[in-house]
Amino acid sequence: MSAQRLDRSGAIGDNRKLSSAADLAVRVWGMAADGRTFTQNALVRSLNREGAVIAGLLQELSVGEIIGVQYKERKARFRVERTDNRQASNGNAEIKLLAHQQCPWHDQLHHAGSETAHLEHRQWRRDQTCFPVELRNTDSDAPMRMSATDVSGNGCYVQTMVAPATGTRWVVSFWIGSEKITCECTVKTCDVGFGMGIEFTGLDHGTKHRLQSWLDESCASQSKSVSA
Repeated sequence: MSAQRLDRSGAIGDNRKLSSAADLAVRVWGMAADGRTFTQNALVRSLNREGAVIAGLLQELSVGEIIGVQYKERKARFRVERTDNRQASNGNAEIKLLAHQQCPWHDQLHHAGSETAHLEHRQWRRDQTCFPVELRNTDSDAPMRMSATDVSGNGCYVQTMVAPATGTRWVVSFWIGSEKITCECTVKTCDVGFGMGIEFTGLDHGTKHRLQSWLDESCASQSKSVSA
């Protein structure tokens, strides 16, 4: 079978070429929403130890369906958490690793994270935690209250079905303990149907370091509480 790629429109084509250094080429198989089995090449992005977003699906998947994913020689089973099938034969799906399965791209996370940091100017430790934020555009005083994940002193990832275009500027507010911080932010990545990565472009360096320290301490405390 010939290699495949995502072209500029997001469609699958020949001679696969990754759209960024943080994307990985994988093999996906399972049961489609129409009840038929399928197997295909695709890309995974927004990688973490518990899952990813599959891009370039040729068929619709059902939420809750269990699928197989292979990266190189490693295979694992994932549950479909959310889907976006608005583009025919170019769907996306957020997947989560099943319990007791080994993440196929575990050894690529540091590399992918380093490449993403280079592309997005991220040089900060990213913590997986629930992080309340308020977002509003520069023309409105009405905030959108959301919960961010994958947070660092330099930015965060916000899950939303309707994500603005890359480069869009917002005003973000969040809290370091009881202290409310407000600054300008910029959309750096956009995963349609899933969310957006934002950078705290208006935050001074000292406050970024204070936020990073607070996040690291909070996550460490949560980990100790869970293990106790």
